[in-house]
Amino acid sequence: FAMLLDRMPPPTEEDKILREERLPMSQKDRKRVLVNFLFPLLILVFFYVCLTAMRDFRDNFSREIWDAVGYKGDVAIYTLSEIPVAIIVLVTIGMFAFIKNNYRAFQYYHYLLIVGALLVGVSTFLFQNTIIGPAFWMILVGLGLYMCYVPFNCIFFDRMIATFRIKGNAGYLIYIADAFGYLGSMAVLLYKNFGQDTVSWLRFFMNGSYVISGIGILVSIVSLWYFKRKYERSNQGPEKEIQIVNL
Repeated sequence: FAMLLDRMPPPTEEDKILREERLPMSQKDRKRVLVNFLFPLLILVFFYVCLTAMRDFRDNFSREIWDAVGYKGDVAIYTLSEIPVAIIVLVTIGMFAFIKNNYRAFQYYHYLLIVGALLVGVSTFLFQNTIIGPAFWMILVGLGLYMCYVPFNCIFFDRMIATFRIKGNAGYLIYIADAFGYLGSMAVLLYKNFGQDTVSWLRFFMNGSYVISGIGILVSIVSLWYFKRKYERSNQGPEKEIQIVNL
């Protein structure tokens, strides 16, 4: 993988025009980004913290969850449930590469977050009411979580940088999200073991699914509204990219 990264060609002039040239960020640049986008970054990072916690919980305690829903001793269920999640997420995310307009792609990523969060909550409700089976539920919850989680690892922030012509790169924003993300995982484990120790792993996971669904939908809608207003205040046409200057 490292060898393939090393062999990647440098960005062309077209790449620089479409996505903005990625430059190292000085302390002043990092501060400017935080000042200009503090509110959306706060709520998005909070959502990412919750996502990371739920993703880790699902991965680390999947054996306990599968046992609770009747798949005790079935090791094949891991592969059978994760393959469709991986394929669908990869294809869905890959389709965004065909969207050249950065603002449109950035909007659609928000819609993807909303769909993923809805999928987590709705599938849990259907499972709780015995409308769908446990295997299908676990697949849908995993699909929803990763539809929300994967974009935050680069491409969401990459489109944000390109849309608002930010001088810098996605690495700084990814670092902010990851730095807090794994704190969320630790917090959930501590809460489960010391605050909800009498609750089963399955019940705790179902409750968490409803929480992450509500947070995800709310944060995504507010973030979309905020960025839309920020974009329109540039006094340029909706199809043009904008230059942000200390708003």
